Amino acid sequence: MQGGYAVSVYSLLTDGATDAYVGGEYNGDVDDSGITWINGPYEDPTSYDPMSTGFSFIRPTGNPPETPGRVDALALINDTVYAGGYFSATGDRSRSLANLASWNGSSWNTVGPGLNSDGTGNTSVRALASDDTRGLLYVGGTFDDTAGGSGNGLCDDTNIAVGPLRCVTVWDAGINEFLPFKWGSNDDSNGLTGEVHAIVVDDSVVYVGGQFNTWPEGGFPKAWNLKNVGKWTWGAPSAALSTSSGTSGTSVPISGARLIGISEVKFGSTPAAFTRSSITSMAATVPNLAPGTYTVTVNAVGGIANAGTFTVPSNPVPPVPPQPTPTASPTPTPTPTPTPTPTPTPTPEIDIRGKRTGEMAIVTGRMEGAGPGALVTAYTRTKRGVPYTEGSTVMVNANGTFRWTRAISSRKT
Repeated sequence: MQGGYAVSVYSLLTDGATDAYVGGEYNGDVDDSGITWINGPYEDPTSYDPMSTGFSFIRPTGNPPETPGRVDALALINDTVYAGGYFSATGDRSRSLANLASWNGSSWNTVGPGLNSDGTGNTSVRALASDDTRGLLYVGGTFDDTAGGSGNGLCDDTNIAVGPLRCVTVWDAGINEFLPFKWGSNDDSNGLTGEVHAIVVDDSVVYVGGQFNTWPEGGFPKAWNLKNVGKWTWGAPSAALSTSSGTSGTSVPISGARLIGISEVKFGSTPAAFTRSSITSMAATVPNLAPGTYTVTVNAVGGIANAGTFTVPSNPVPPVPPQPTPTASPTPTPTPTPTPTPTPTPTPEIDIRGKRTGEMAIVTGRMEGAGPGALVTAYTRTKRGVPYTEGSTVMVNANGTFRWTRAISSRKT
């Protein structure tokens, strides 16, 4: 093997086709250690590839300050290889790691924040198991928290771990998060009381083996006697739709509990695309469906949850915006037509000059503009032009004429 040879082999992995992976402790250059990829006949040395520069472990204090990393466990999810052990960086120190790494085909990368160490190289990842259908990576070892967390990196049968993970955890790739195995209602009941060396997974059932006696339960010493092997069964999930109807392509939020390792969401028998944000929240996109009502199910590691029914309408019609209620226009109040004021009848002046006293004066004429029944007042006038009334009012005839007869008398003024 390039740069050295394996002193001890701790883990083997095959992809079921042509490739195999060998993890362990190597004697050789720090820049080439921990893991080898066999991409051909194992008898042929040219088939061995160190998978980049492998791993190294850099101690914060103590001697030697740097040693080759060690790979204790390997697992495969789809095309991604996971390696666990004790290492803090790639072999060339170009990237920091924390006891767990993933291989993307050309380089090693971190898995979340990684898992913590006590800084001595005594704590590590010892066991890996995968559920590639659900994107779950089970991890066991001597850690007690994620890297940079509040734990002390000590998890064995002689030390009290204070972190929330305690020797065993599961990485849910769907939400990029390490989840604890929680036996009770608080962090004192998470994980195990000693290191985990082996894990086997059978869908919702997880078997762990190692050096521990009990599950934790509210303090130390702990409650149940396990004698170095334990069985974990995932609880049933619950789920509920936030809306019950819509068209194809609608994003439907789903809330619930224990939404871990989701492999499938279905509307009836039709799979739907989905995204996840946590173990209590996700969203599904309504697939292309015929009109009807469908039962929505969520397939999680603990079982299948019925999230409710969803209806695709027959003829989706866009909603019509409400129209304003027309306001009745007020009926205008008719303006009364004013009664025309009669035009005063002009008073005809009758000239009686030259008439003698006692002589009858007969006046006839036509009143222009005076209708039938109009009244005409006639006056007489003395020779001197002094007017006085002699019996005055006559009625205009239908043809607009009138006749006035009066004896003339004299009056001195």
